[in-house]
Amino acid sequence: MNSYLSNYHEICIPNHIIGSGFSLFINNEERKCQFVSITDKVSYYNITGNDEILGQEIILKYGNQQEHVDVTKLALLMDFDDIYATDIELGPICHDDYTIFRLWAPFASSVVLSLDNASYKLQRLDRGVYEIRVDGDLDGHLYYR
Repeated sequence: MNSYLSNYHEICIPNHIIGSGFSLFINNEERKCQFVSITDKVSYYNITGNDEILGQEIILKYGNQQEHVDVTKLALLMDFDDIYATDIELGPICHDDYTIFRLWAPFASSVVLSLDNASYKLQRLDRGVYEIRVDGDLDGHLYYR
């Protein structure tokens, strides 16, 4: 079992990791965690700070190991859709002299578009939407993320 976010500012860590000590890093910045509760298999900790951490790189380090913290369980929270659902137009949006590439990826910490042998890092917007504007009407060009 890996560590995961059980709420927007709460991490669940398997107890076998706790004994060796751990550190939590969000975008390479160490965050303090405050103990909340323990079960026979896992311990829960509040993550300090009020900033949005979904969409950031979240790493748990312990001993000589490190792991990415699983954030996908947040989709099971009752308010997830209220916070992250969007009706904004997604996909490639072509105009005469530019194209906007937009996708919804609330769990991603970064998104890179590959287009015509070039890579473009998309900017994260509200509600887990990523976007980039590229010069030219790119209708029909092959791309992938």
